[in-house]
Amino acid sequence: DAAALQCAAGVRHVILDKTGTVTVGTPTVQTLIKCDGDDLGVSSPSEEWQVNDLLWFMAVLERNSEHPLARAIVDYAMTECEEYLKKFPLSQPMEGSFVAVTGKGASCRVVNAVGGGTTVHVAVGNRAFAKVLGIDLSERVHVEMSRLEELGQTAVFCAINERICAVIGIADAIRPDAKVAISYLAEKFNVKVWMVTGDNKRTAKAVASKIGIPEERLISEALPAAKVRIVQDLQDQGNAVVMVGDGINDS
Repeated sequence: DAAALQCAAGVRHVILDKTGTVTVGTPTVQTLIKCDGDDLGVSSPSEEWQVNDLLWFMAVLERNSEHPLARAIVDYAMTECEEYLKKFPLSQPMEGSFVAVTGKGASCRVVNAVGGGTTVHVAVGNRAFAKVLGIDLSERVHVEMSRLEELGQTAVFCAINERICAVIGIADAIRPDAKVAISYLAEKFNVKVWMVTGDNKRTAKAVASKIGIPEERLISEALPAAKVRIVQDLQDQGNAVVMVGDGINDS
């Protein structure tokens, strides 16, 4: 609780990792927007994938990742596609094809369960991952992703064979006592509370505004190494710093 955080005398900066500290730590899929033809300003895929197909591909990919957002996608697929999965159980990515890029996304090749043995390339990730893969996101896709981010959701795309097929919004509920605890630390102990997250600025700002953390103490798009540097920079200025959460251990 807030009082326990002040146990180290002289602490003036507390850095909160968003996921699992500010939030409850169980992200869930809130939004899935399927790209039908030019619906999001993208070219029609050679195959018109149905939602069940897309969720199957994403689940095959993401169940190989330990990231909380990947777990959210797998859980969503298992719930939404229960009957489909009885007919087409999840397989594994083709050997050696799974690639994960920290803070960006993951991809693999998969044998299509309903495609007569054909293989497809599946990718799920953020804008930075699209650049890594050389996938162009249309203006409409950017708009939809930004809209979800302003709602506090983490927006990712799903691409099949390098074509955008869906935009997914994932969110993690804020802890009910987060705002009160942060206010208590600031008012009672004159502690400056920071929030650090790998989410992009829009999503991070939406969450921070709900718990009373000012933008100047919000660090977004932070990979694990960057989180370490933030702590070290404050310590180098002579500050006693407490880091709450496992963000430095994220992979």
